[in-house]
Amino acid sequence: MARGRALAPLLLIAAAGCRVARPPTAAPSAPPVAVSEVAPAPTASTVPAPAASAPSAPAAEAPRPAAPDEDLDDDDDGMTAPPHRPSPAPTSPLLALSDGELQKRWAHDKASLGSLSVGAPNLGLLINGVPMGESAAWVVLDPAGAYGTEETVRSIARIIERAHEKFPDTKPLAIGHISAQHGGHLSPHKSHQAGRDVDIAYYLTQGQRGLVAETTTTLSGAETWVMVKTALLETPVEMIFMDNGVQRLLVDHALAHGESPEFIDEVFLVRGKNPAAPIRHLHGHHNHFHVRFHSPNAEALAKRLSRVLPTPKRAPPPAAQKGHGHGPPPAGASYFELRARSGDTLVVWAKRYGVSVEEIQRANGLTGNSLKIGHVYRIPRPQLPQLPPPRR
Repeated sequence: MARGRALAPLLLIAAAGCRVARPPTAAPSAPPVAVSEVAPAPTASTVPAPAASAPSAPAAEAPRPAAPDEDLDDDDDGMTAPPHRPSPAPTSPLLALSDGELQKRWAHDKASLGSLSVGAPNLGLLINGVPMGESAAWVVLDPAGAYGTEETVRSIARIIERAHEKFPDTKPLAIGHISAQHGGHLSPHKSHQAGRDVDIAYYLTQGQRGLVAETTTTLSGAETWVMVKTALLETPVEMIFMDNGVQRLLVDHALAHGESPEFIDEVFLVRGKNPAAPIRHLHGHHNHFHVRFHSPNAEALAKRLSRVLPTPKRAPPPAAQKGHGHGPPPAGASYFELRARSGDTLVVWAKRYGVSVEEIQRANGLTGNSLKIGHVYRIPRPQLPQLPPPRR
């Protein structure tokens, strides 16, 4: 396979986070994408039909405190940043119905409404969410946290399949969290609540290794740039969070392969030319990038139905947490040791060994989900229930 040249190693980023606050400006107009770089759009079969469910607002999950080396989105998830690209106009024929007709559907045939993205990314719900299905082009790390709107799931499939079709020998790319099935708080994130956010791994020259923090890694610029460029030009992207070091590597790759400097200046904040550039730095995004999509239809329908939809609930404050964080392990607990390898995550370990993520965190003094390859961790042995004393 003719792969893009390997880029320089990525340094582990510092622990300090970076909050962004930029005044909104008009969205830049991107140049047309070269036909040779874009494959046909994925078929509709890539996206499964939404589940016919519309529950009341789920109880918010208690958040986990962020760790300095948090593997996921441990800062503010960009919620201090204004939108950088306006949403396209919705096109759903359901919007031609009256409010009364929409409310009747809500009462009697919720599934007919399709996906609804309720509220904001950091205080929202997802109704009739669509699971990120399986594909030869990607692997979903946590299916229970990989539900999105129909529009979001199609967009994710499009950008990954573009890269996979141009570079068919690439290994499946890891997809992290999108949203929980019904939205709401999804630990450890502050966003990912309304079916419009997704964490996606970078393509690596050594093959895909999941969302696992490492001291150094090598970015495969060709595949990653095709994916990011497709997101910018062919999907309703609102913003993309990416570590500054990765931005610089992608900028170097894109310019070396003939991209217009004007286009690069418009879309990468690290270039310092456009304060409203959609690709911007946020702490914790050295091993994956975070895309926030618009879902014009799902958002517009949710607003039309706002009078009858459940209200999103905020996650409880850290003081109200129970069983999370790095509190002391239970007295008399038994453990075995396990060395982290490529592809390991706390979720994988918890399922494999029959314990909870929180139990592994407590056993190792962790406050986040990050694992370091080669480090040895303690895994609690499942506790057998104690039988009551026999009656005399």
